[in-house]
Amino acid sequence: MVRTALYEAANVLLSRVTRFSALKRWGLEVAKRRGLKRAKVAVARRLAVTLHRMWIDGTTFRFTRSDAAEARACGMRRGTPAGKCGALRAGRVPRAQMLCSPHKEIASR
Repeated sequence: MVRTALYEAANVLLSRVTRFSALKRWGLEVAKRRGLKRAKVAVARRLAVTLHRMWIDGTTFRFTRSDAAEARACGMRRGTPAGKCGALRAGRVPRAQMLCSPHKEIASR
């Protein structure tokens, strides 16, 4: 049942969604190299891994690369508690902005 839903989500992402995403770009590159059927399975697997990681970490989905880059820059890793990001510890974040935006999302829940 989950497998079917993931495959259908990958199918919709590759064929109907018009909004840009890195996942769609990657899936279209795989489709060009290996074919559309294999690309759908690859995107479904990547979706499954992403959803599992979000479930384990408790993080929210970051649609753009800039959001993900900000999270990497702050040092946010799996299970990092809010306020304990690397940018805060290194003093790169002004005291007025105690949390980076991914941590703000976590703390606001």
